[in-house]
Amino acid sequence: MLNKDQDRYPQEPPQLPQYDISPDLKKLVILFIGVMLTNFLIAGVCALGMRVI
Repeated sequence: MLNKDQDRYPQEPPQLPQYDISPDLKKLVILFIGVMLTNFLIAGVCALGMRVI
């Protein structure tokens, strides 16, 4: 039984593909994440303000 499983599954998993991401794309993604968090905070403040009013 053990030999049968060893034939089906290799000892080591295959290597993951390596993606080359440009520094410009990294900066753009960080900028988008920052803008989304800022918009989320502004919307939360507006929602609390409407709730108080």
